[in-house]
Amino acid sequence: MTLRGLTVSGPARGDGIEFNSGGVLNLEGVEVSGFSSPNKAGLSMATAGKLFVRESTLRDNYHGILITAPSGAAKASLDKVNLTNNASVGLYALDRADVTISHCVASGNAYGLDAQVLGLATGTTAKINVDSCQVANNSADGIVIGGFNDIGALPLILVSNSTVVDNGGIGLHGGVGPSSVLMGSLGNNMVYGNAGGDVVSDAVLDPN
Repeated sequence: MTLRGLTVSGPARGDGIEFNSGGVLNLEGVEVSGFSSPNKAGLSMATAGKLFVRESTLRDNYHGILITAPSGAAKASLDKVNLTNNASVGLYALDRADVTISHCVASGNAYGLDAQVLGLATGTTAKINVDSCQVANNSADGIVIGGFNDIGALPLILVSNSTVVDNGGIGLHGGVGPSSVLMGSLGNNMVYGNAGGDVVSDAVLDPN
């Protein structure tokens, strides 16, 4: 399915756009705002499948985009997407999410980008690959990992060619925990001016 040039606005109790089945969803030139009920999102993916979002804006929601799957893998590609002024997380990647985000802006949220494993299944992942993005002026952390455990669950974020500045918390927050929990910076990022510290992690590769 393809949705193009669509404007969806709240307030409403649910999510703005729900992707719960169907295999593939393409969003182009979409704007979603005002879905601010706790734990709801402008765009929610809760299925194994493929999501493509291009030249779209998710603003003034609780979460901008929330991605997870009960089984399999929720694969998403975001290009030229604005995640702004969301009350919680701009992009929230949970269990079984595999997300690539490029040429995007995450600003004015509480947290910019967040990968977390909440379940206890061995081998569960939550991944975000970040390239050429601006993560700035979020009230808490810019890019953060959390929710890992010691039985093989793995949140993973790799960051390249990106600007992470002037966030109210930590710029790159890899957390503490088992060495398999990874926040990777390729050394070509600008990370500065973050109130809680630019890099706080026991597992950051080549931070810059």
